[in-house]
Amino acid sequence: ELVFESRGQQGVRISGPEEKRRQCLSEEVLDRNLTDYVTGFSPLEKRLFEHTDLSALSGTLYNCLQESCLTCSDYALKNLVLHTAMMLERIRAGGVLPSHETETLPAEVETAANALCRTLEQNEHISICPAEQNSLALHIALNTRFSGISEREDLRTAITRMLDRIAAVWHFDLRNDPVLQKDLYNHLFSIFKARRSEQHHLNPLLNTIRSSFPLAYDISLDAVNHVFQTVRLSEDEIGYISLHIGAAVERCYSGQMKPAKVFLVCGSGMATSRM
Repeated sequence: ELVFESRGQQGVRISGPEEKRRQCLSEEVLDRNLTDYVTGFSPLEKRLFEHTDLSALSGTLYNCLQESCLTCSDYALKNLVLHTAMMLERIRAGGVLPSHETETLPAEVETAANALCRTLEQNEHISICPAEQNSLALHIALNTRFSGISEREDLRTAITRMLDRIAAVWHFDLRNDPVLQKDLYNHLFSIFKARRSEQHHLNPLLNTIRSSFPLAYDISLDAVNHVFQTVRLSEDEIGYISLHIGAAVERCYSGQMKPAKVFLVCGSGMATSRM
């Protein structure tokens, strides 16, 4: 829904809905595959958000989350910092999100978003409209962990079917691992929460997961596709699930698995067989 316009001697301009502009910046411009993504801010990030002190914003955001008893990973915190910085830059440039229907979120998330917006308004001398605050609250909900996740019996049933499939086809019985069941439930809950909010999280580790943990990825791909046939999960989402499955295999079968001895017959030559 974006239009790319180019005029001689005048440069280029991208026009279209504000939410699509931000999605384009987030998914096509920002690089989350950097090895030091969570440890600092790249030259590109500093140039894109040149009017925002990213380090100070990171501290402000962290304090607001702590005061609301919310926790998140370093990766999720970095995502939140960049999303908030993008909001500030776009508001300064006159690009404001239109009003839209709000979604009910946990009280601690609403509290954190409200406190953050009031602090930003005071520090940055800008006005943050309700639509912007709602969008920020949604991103906080998607990137943090909070108490009070509601029980969904359909997810419990899906997890049971996934673990039954893994035991029957792959001969790894993980059905008595409470850590795995809890982690899978929380992760699937967040996936479908994001689906309802039309948010999609890219997995910057997907290629690494597939190459470094091929067995866990294949197990997860088979189990997920067997259970979720109507609502398909993306490869990005399956990649995250495979980390939980791989960790459970390590916990339950560490020291019990012995390498198989095989003959590899390759018709393409030695170079290919080395791979």
